[in-house]
Formats: sequence, C-alpha cells, structure tokens
Amino acid sequence: TAVWGAAMIVAASMAADRLPSLLAGRSFGWRQPAAALLIGALLLAPVMCLALLGSGADGPLRRGTRDVVPAFVAAEMRGPDRPRALVLRRPSGRTVVYDLLATPEPQTSDLDVAAPAEVSREIDRAVALLAAGVGADEVDRLADHGIRYVVVADAQRRGDSLVEALDGQRGLRRLAARDGDALWQVVPVASRAQAVDPPAPVQDGGVAVRTSVSIPVVTGDPRAPTTISTPLAAGPPGRRLALAEAVDSRWRFAVGGEPVELAAGEVAGIGDGRDPSVQQAVLPAAAVPITLSFDGSTRRGWLWAQAILALVVVVLALPSRRRDLDDDEADEADEADEADDLPEVTS
Repeated sequence: TAVWGAAMIVAASMAADRLPSLLAGRSFGWRQPAAALLIGALLLAPVMCLALLGSGADGPLRRGTRDVVPAFVAAEMRGPDRPRALVLRRPSGRTVVYDLLATPEPQTSDLDVAAPAEVSREIDRAVALLAAGVGADEVDRLADHGIRYVVVADAQRRGDSLVEALDGQRGLRRLAARDGDALWQVVPVASRAQAVDPPAPVQDGGVAVRTSVSIPVVTGDPRAPTTISTPLAAGPPGRRLALAEAVDSRWRFAVGGEPVELAAGEVAGIGDGRDPSVQQAVLPAAAVPITLSFDGSTRRGWLWAQAILALVVVVLALPSRRRDLDDDEADEADEADEADDLPEVTS
C-alpha cells in the first residue's frame, strides 16, 4: 500500500508539474477547470491525511465488525483489572490457532505491533497443553498472563473434542455458548497486574492452589500503557508481582518510592526457564505504595523527529520563483558595465 501510494504521489506531481506547459497558448475550455480540480485534489489530499492522523480513522476500521466476546467480557476488559481473552479457532484438521486479545475490539493495525515469536513461546506452549487437555498447570500459566476468558470461536454442539477437553480442565468454568461460540472463565485470579502469593506446601497426591490479589490500574483504556499508582495491602512474605507485559527496559516499577528492577517470569521445563512475555518482581509483606509506568519518551522523540523531517520535506517541496538567464545577455551586460567603468577621453 505504501509503494502504491508513493507511485500515485509521483505520478500526480509529474502531471501537475507539466500542466503549465501543456495549457500554455490554449484557449479556455475544459482543460483549465480540470487542471484546477487536479491541483485542488493534490493540495487537499495531504490535508485530509493529516486530519485523519490527528482525529483517528475509527469509522473505516471499526464499522461493521463482529463482536468477538460477549458484552460483559468486553466491559471487564475495559475495567481496572484489564484482563485478556484467549480466542481459539481451528482452520483445518487438528490445527488450533489462537488470538490473544488485550482489547475487546481488535483493529487492523494490531498485527503490526504483535510480539515476536520468541516472546510468545510460553503462551504457545500453554495453549497447546490447554487444547490437548493435559490437565497440568497450564490454567495457572494463563492466569499469570492475565487471561481470564477462553473462547472457542467454532464450537460444535456435540462431539467437539476441543470443547470436551476444556470442560475437563481443572481451573476452567463453563459460562455460556452462543452462535457457535463457547466461553469459559479462568477460576484463578487473572488480571494485567497481580500480587501472587508463594505456593503453599502440598501433601502427597495434593494439588497446589494458586492464590493472588488483583492490582488495579489507573486507566481502564485497554490500549493505554499499564499504569499503577496504588497502596498495596499487607500479604504473606515471599509474594511476587506478576505483570502481564512483555519484558522491556522502559518499564519503571517502584515500591515505597524505591525503584525495583523487573525480571522475566520464571517457568520450569522450557529453554532457559524464563518467560519474556511476563515480568515479575519481589514484593514485601508489609503494606506499601507501589507505582508502575512506561517511559515512552524515546517514542515521542522519534515522532517529533519524523514531524520535523516531514516539515523539512514540505518546505523543500514548496514552489519557488525561477529566473532564466541567457548566457549571451549576461556577456553583453558585463561588456556594458566594463564600458561604463572606462574613463572618458576628449580631444
């Protein structure tokens, strides 16, 4: 699309540049109004693009979209917990693909900011175990990633192996089914940020129960960076912060006013035991205020640099006056100036 748009700009600019010479010496007719309309369209196009850039192209990108999740799920995704939804589909055969929704309304540009494959490898593994119905700790892993709801977009009414596998999963509760969609809720607390208690000792044959407390965020806008500024209540020693955001050095986390470094989540049994799609930090047992923010100054700097570069391009592209100078006329003018400088001789 970018190449096509650039080609159109070049073609229109060349046409506008040749218009004066093509219309010179012609009587007034349909060509002059057509040229005026073309020039007006060329000037109006960048102005409209800047207006869309400032106001946002909500209509063309959102109009007529189908609701992916029910209304109450969408309302929770906009709430202070900012949970996520996992949507499963089967395009062919035994293949299962998934979409991890951080917002209830997916947009066209979401794929352009998706995390790289190495970041999502642990989510891939958890989804594979979930679809296979292994019944291990994959539901707890979904909770660490802030996933509160699981949707099967092409559920069948009877004999659906994927639906049966999810129904038999420990930690999932079936909520509803409508229009070929089936919905489950993750029983453990799942939110964008949460304080996870240390695992309690388990006797032989027992199952460890994951317990955590949701930490509310400042804004409920799902597309805004996660921001926390709240007092954290007292809890058991050894608890940790689980932040469902990819590892990035621009995150700033502070406990009681003191900066604390965030690290990648720990996962046993894969690679180096690190999950770059989740961040964690040790939390004290006492009640303390905590703050979390994302430093976007680098991005703002790049945007300002791009704006300045665009302004320079516009200034350089503005028309300027041209003066055609004939070499013969310049030589005659120089000879006349030299003659004026010679002293007058009288006899």
